[in-house]
Amino acid sequence: MNESGVGSLCGTTLHGRYYLDSVQGTGGFSVIYRATDRETGRSVAVKQFVPEHMAGASPEQKELGLAQMHREAEILDRIIDIPGTPGILESFTEGGTYWVVRDYLDGMTCEEHARRFRGRIPYALVGYILRETAGILDRVHEAGVMHGDVSPMNIFLCANGHVVLIDWGNADLLTVPDDTGTILHTAENVPQAVNQDFCAPEQLVVQATLDRRTDLYCLAAAGYCALTGQYPRSAAERLRGQPLVPPSVMVPGLPAFFGEILTRGLSIPKTDRFQSGAQMIEEIDRHMSFTVSGTGAGLAAVSAKLLQEKRSPLGVLISRLRR
Repeated sequence: MNESGVGSLCGTTLHGRYYLDSVQGTGGFSVIYRATDRETGRSVAVKQFVPEHMAGASPEQKELGLAQMHREAEILDRIIDIPGTPGILESFTEGGTYWVVRDYLDGMTCEEHARRFRGRIPYALVGYILRETAGILDRVHEAGVMHGDVSPMNIFLCANGHVVLIDWGNADLLTVPDDTGTILHTAENVPQAVNQDFCAPEQLVVQATLDRRTDLYCLAAAGYCALTGQYPRSAAERLRGQPLVPPSVMVPGLPAFFGEILTRGLSIPKTDRFQSGAQMIEEIDRHMSFTVSGTGAGLAAVSAKLLQEKRSPLGVLISRLRR
């Protein structure tokens, strides 16, 4: 299949049960279809490895891309029972390529949702997203896994108000020599190129020690972008001495505690960051409480109440189901 052939498999049945309805998106080396499981009648997402998308890639790079997809399937199978992760149903080889089938999610990514707010999501909703994603990370870290690529593109806001962390192609297993949990990435053991806009400083270094605080830096960077509509100063730029622009400069009237949560998460020294997802949640809960309620078919609203400031609660639309 070439780029012009994306979607050419729509209307066919895969593996004797998955009817491919439509293309939902394409990645560096994959196509994601919405499909119908003819055995159960429910919608599923089917990811196809398509090395033809890797323009100019060497055979070794394409082999690495396939290995990453296999790795993603293994990781998802390992954390299948953890809320907030996409449930994998099965994986298999067919038609000369590799496929992964997972639960279908109704809603949109944090990046897509930001467009509905003209690029900036209200801080009350960003707080909810941070809290829910930190909870997912805390659970997967306890299971010995790190995501490695948290970004607005990989935080999914479901129509029922739930948050799901998607795209585990950069995930890896944590070793646990102490209570932090670390993994050593060498030049021969780097899952894939990092996202320069959201990655932690240590992800730019060969033979760097990564741990749960690496994921939490990326989460804070994602929250900064969702709130301000701008990428935070990249880790590479900050390592060269360029300072982080405080979120309060970008968003006038932002409560001080919220800016402090983001800047702490974006600390260059790992010891100055939140040390776990639970610790980030604890800090958010000191200042905010959330209520999630359905407001109709395909809708969910998040109301946030500030606990330490005299302000009115804020009600924010979190997700709209796309038909």
